[in-house]
Order: sequence, then structure tokens, then C-alpha cells
Amino acid sequence: MSYTRLIVFVIFIAIYGFAAPRTSGEQFDLEGDLPQNQEFKVVVEEVKDQEKHTTTILYRVLNIKTGMSLIDIPSSYQPDDDAPGWDLKNAKNAEIHWNKSCTKLAIDEDNYRYSGEVFIVAIVSANKAKGIALPEKLKNTREGRKWDRYRVRVKSGWITNDELSISVAGIERT
Repeated sequence: MSYTRLIVFVIFIAIYGFAAPRTSGEQFDLEGDLPQNQEFKVVVEEVKDQEKHTTTILYRVLNIKTGMSLIDIPSSYQPDDDAPGWDLKNAKNAEIHWNKSCTKLAIDEDNYRYSGEVFIVAIVSANKAKGIALPEKLKNTREGRKWDRYRVRVKSGWITNDELSISVAGIERT
């Protein structure tokens, strides 16, 4: 075996051979304010890792034509043996908000006692998307208040292609 073939073989094994076997469960399309001509969609899916014996609930932004996932975002609701099905139900209730140009979206998870998150995603190309972090000041203060528990929610969706209307509510730290 030549060195070139050996290197290619080692790279192949490193990428594909040692990846944990993962199986996908049923995908659930999440409804949103998506224009009819859109080429992307958001689904929620339970993904099982056979090797680690774990299940993860993911939001996936998919290219409709290719079926390829542009980004996978773990839901803040993850499987819990004490309440089977509760986590997936809450993840499936997420609201999807697209901007007018369909280059950004916000995933606003179902709210349960201040749990759930808002995830913002930018579509970079037909094959790639990236997450955008919420401003740090939202996580710490609002109008000088310190929150014990709080929740960020999408208020009225995208104002412009780059501005998202959000609200923050919570229990003030005493």
C-alpha cells in the first residue's frame, strides 16, 4: 500500500470510522412565518447515540432541496426519564420567526416557568448557517435590574432584516 493510500485511509477512518453511530427519530416540521418560496425549513428531531446510549433533541435548519442540515442546535428541553415525552412536546411547540429576506431566523422555545431559550440563526449559504449569540447585557441586566430568573421571548418578530423585537421578563433578585 502506498503512503498516499495509507494517508487517505487513515483520514477516512478518522472522519467516518470512529464517529459514534447516530440514528435519527421522526422529524417534526416547525411552523413559522415562512414565505412560500423559501428553500429552508426548521425541524425538531430526537437523535439517538447508540454508543453512548443517549438521546438529544435538536432543532435542525434544513435545505429543502438537498435535505442537508445547515446547523443543528440542541434544544434546552432534553429527555428526562421522570417525564417521558414532555421534553419533545415542548421542543415541538417552538415558534419560528423568519426575517423578510429569509437570511435569519429566531427559534423561540415554548416557555415553561422561565425555561426555554431564543436561538438566532443566520443563513450563510445554501449549505451553511451559524448561530448568533444574544447580547450579553440581556443575560445580566435590563434597565438596571438583576434577575434571579428571567426569560427572553420574541415579541413581534423581525422589525427589519437585522433587528428582532424581543422582550425580557423575570423574577427580580432581592
